[in-house]
Amino acid sequence: PDFMPSDEELRTRILRSLRRSVYPAGYRHQMAAIAENGDRRELLKRISVPALVIHGKADVLVPTAGGIDTARHIDGAKLKLIEGMGHDLPRELLPRLVRMISEHTASSQAS
Repeated sequence: PDFMPSDEELRTRILRSLRRSVYPAGYRHQMAAIAENGDRRELLKRISVPALVIHGKADVLVPTAGGIDTARHIDGAKLKLIEGMGHDLPRELLPRLVRMISEHTASSQAS
């Protein structure tokens, strides 16, 4: 990803996370739930509100194809692929993401 936190910011995030909780079984449970849940495409087709799918092109957890497929299965969804963004919300991109979401919300309310 292009938007890597500084070493100090990364250290702060890790320490905050460790202080909050270390629960390895929770991670395993989450991964098992995701795997067991299966294909959600039929559920996506039932979404009837204006949808904006934002996906990082540098996401190593969920490939770009997953974001594209999600948008394809929601009628009328808008897709925004963000160059250099991974599976997080980097501070550098927050103004851009807020603007995209605000514009989407405003255009949806106008319809």
